[in-house]
Amino acid sequence: MDIPASIDRWGRETPDRVAHVSGDSNLTYGELLRHSDALAASLLETLPPGDAPVMVLGHKQPEMLVGFLGVLKAGRAYIPVDTSLPATRIAQITESAQCAAILTPTEISERIAAAPHGRREFPARTPGQPHYIIFTSGSTGTPKGVVISSRNLAVFLRWMLDEQDFIQGGEVFLNQAPFSFDLSVMDLYLSLVTGGTLVSLTKDDVGSLKRLYETLGRSRITTWESTPS
Repeated sequence: MDIPASIDRWGRETPDRVAHVSGDSNLTYGELLRHSDALAASLLETLPPGDAPVMVLGHKQPEMLVGFLGVLKAGRAYIPVDTSLPATRIAQITESAQCAAILTPTEISERIAAAPHGRREFPARTPGQPHYIIFTSGSTGTPKGVVISSRNLAVFLRWMLDEQDFIQGGEVFLNQAPFSFDLSVMDLYLSLVTGGTLVSLTKDDVGSLKRLYETLGRSRITTWESTPS
């Protein structure tokens, strides 16, 4: 399974379908395709040589998804880091990862706006290539990066799609966990490769029961993954 290509297909076939909802922001599959292409083109022009990963630092903004896909198209692995993490932990991850760049939602938007125009060709990805790096909590010491290859993720997705035969496309997935926590991988990628809609609960949603119920009520969620609490 070529995961970026599987996601891009929805951007070409159903560009107006909503891929991500976060607060008052919506991201369509067409926008995800165009913006991630533009970001990848920018990264290919500016990243130093090598295969060092790129950190994507934010919360639940649509630009986070654009960042993940754009980094992959540029031939790099991404490291998702949520701004809700303590500053000391973010600093430890930054030092340990030796990232080629750190992308915030603001910088992603700026790179998209300034990206070169014209035909864009991106490096081919191999199954064994690192897809993303998730850092452990660091509860037993320094946070450690766990490298997940494209093959690892593809096998997991194939298993989930076979196991959960109700996922036929067009599902609405709840994204409760931050993208820096591996629990989020299931809802994020199952949603994107099947043309579903990912609805993220932000810190503001979780911080107010009234707002949480309102968000859940209008979300039309069909697939929910979280701890019972």
